[in-house]
Amino acid sequence: MADRYFSTGSRRDCDDSKPKFSRLMWTALEEVAKVHEYGDSHYGRGNWRKGQPITSTIDSGMRHAKAVLNGEDRDPKTNLLHAAHAAWNMLLVVHQQLHPAKYAALDDRMNDFGDWICKEFAETDAAKQAERGKEPESE
Repeated sequence: MADRYFSTGSRRDCDDSKPKFSRLMWTALEEVAKVHEYGDSHYGRGNWRKGQPITSTIDSGMRHAKAVLNGEDRDPKTNLLHAAHAAWNMLLVVHQQLHPAKYAALDDRMNDFGDWICKEFAETDAAKQAERGKEPESE
């Protein structure tokens, strides 16, 4: 890892593997933040941290993506961009995947053969209900 030198005489390490946050699209992220704010006001601040079954979050994101593909830019309920709703949902999925110790019991994905992806979920009551052909009960 080489250092970068600046005209001021300052130097900094130059690690190309570090994330380049300065290159993110801030206007797009602002739209996603608006979806987050809507969720906080509608469902309660930080409600998303409690987690939800991962397929519920993916299904919501995909419905918003489908609306975009069908030419509907704004969600009629929130008047926010469907694409921002889709992005927010996928960020929640990323968050849950980055923290499996907290959210593994909510990872209700199945592979193409009907096997649970996550063994921790397979051991939950929700998985056992689903295997009996019942929808998991809402809390």
